[in-house]
Amino acid sequence: MKALHKKIFFSSVGFVAIWFVAFASAKIVANKPVIKPMAVQDSVETINIDTAKLKLFTQAGKAIDFNADQLAISGTLTVHDGNDSSANVDNAAYCFIKKDSSFYYKMNLVEMLNTRSYCVQADGQQKKILLSSHKSINPQLMLPQMEKLVASLKEEKYRVVEMPAPEGFRKISIINPHHVTCKEYSITFNSVTFKPIEVFIRLSNLDDPLNSKMDKTIFMKYSEKNDLNEAALLSVERIVAKTARGFKAVNGYSGYEVIEIGH
Repeated sequence: MKALHKKIFFSSVGFVAIWFVAFASAKIVANKPVIKPMAVQDSVETINIDTAKLKLFTQAGKAIDFNADQLAISGTLTVHDGNDSSANVDNAAYCFIKKDSSFYYKMNLVEMLNTRSYCVQADGQQKKILLSSHKSINPQLMLPQMEKLVASLKEEKYRVVEMPAPEGFRKISIINPHHVTCKEYSITFNSVTFKPIEVFIRLSNLDDPLNSKMDKTIFMKYSEKNDLNEAALLSVERIVAKTARGFKAVNGYSGYEVIEIGH
């Protein structure tokens, strides 16, 4: 039974790991050194940060700040890991909702609802639900404060550049192709509303950071229209109901096996 619990748990939290790695990247870069090829190590290069473009980047990032009290986003996720093909994700549909200390996410057939009282993990393929008490999972801050970001960009030799984007949108990228952890962080956003439509991140492989073939890329698309029913999705009662004998799956989850831990 313990093996079964682990199997369900890890299949459910796998997306959380991918997600948190993606959005912790901007915070990590300030604490890691830069690795450069020998040919450029002896040169002294001054990086001038385009603060106007950096301000746009920061403003767009606020719309997808996982530390905000409320957040509701949906779209598709694609991950390519040059070191581990089993970690690849191809255009998977996802949604993420956060309100205060509660959050809900879904990627394909995997769901997780974490409220003040319960943590519910559902696997639509296995038709199983793992029910436990609230888990202390804190979404990472997507972007540092602008002042700290500017300081780390200069120190870590990043460039802030604007890339081509569709009409009505802008794409701002933070790039250092030699960085040991994060080589690129790009946000494409509406030029009027600043609402992001795409985020692209290129992470270095820590064992071989200069080998671009080993990089992990994370590409997230965001739906421009948010039609998520936030109140309903954050409700435990839509998934399980308490009975005299414990909990049972309800509504669209009827027939799922409910495995209770710590109740």
